[in-house]
Amino acid sequence: MINPLTAQLLPSNPRSGNTTPGAASSHATAVADHPAQSNRPAHAGLAASIKADGGLDFLRARLEEKMGKLFEKAADKNPELAAAGPEAFFNTSTDVTPEATADRIVGFALGLRGIFSRQNTELSQDEMMARFETEIRRGINEGFGHARGVLGNLDLLNPEVEDNVDATWQLVQQKLSDFFDPAPVESEA
Repeated sequence: MINPLTAQLLPSNPRSGNTTPGAASSHATAVADHPAQSNRPAHAGLAASIKADGGLDFLRARLEEKMGKLFEKAADKNPELAAAGPEAFFNTSTDVTPEATADRIVGFALGLRGIFSRQNTELSQDEMMARFETEIRRGINEGFGHARGVLGNLDLLNPEVEDNVDATWQLVQQKLSDFFDPAPVESEA
């Protein structure tokens, strides 16, 4: 699964027909196939790419070249991987849904509790948890604000992305509330 932000930031390479960084053919190969360009030094390709697209095409070509070599090395040792092709090697399949993203954010944040506790041994358990919650919520608020700013500056904060950020925010807040203020367990009479 391709991350939608990556797809927007790294558009497909029209010269090689590639849409993923792990595809077998590379821009470097495509450039070598053009006799007029094959004798150009690498910095000339970079300069042209910077003028054309801010250097993304040059970067993509170098990444495809390096990743292709990684795939070949791994495929030499693994016939199943070789049969599956480069897409299988480079597919990270990261779930970017709001639910999965919220789980990762909250899991990471709550995983810091042990460190926070060791750094604040002078506090009672209740004081430590209250301060930990304050710090975690502050950090998450700052992180979401920063992410929104970056996405906005890159002109990627379209309505769909905005909805996903909002949904992720709500899920994170609910998960934190469930952890820090769990609902009381009713006892049977």
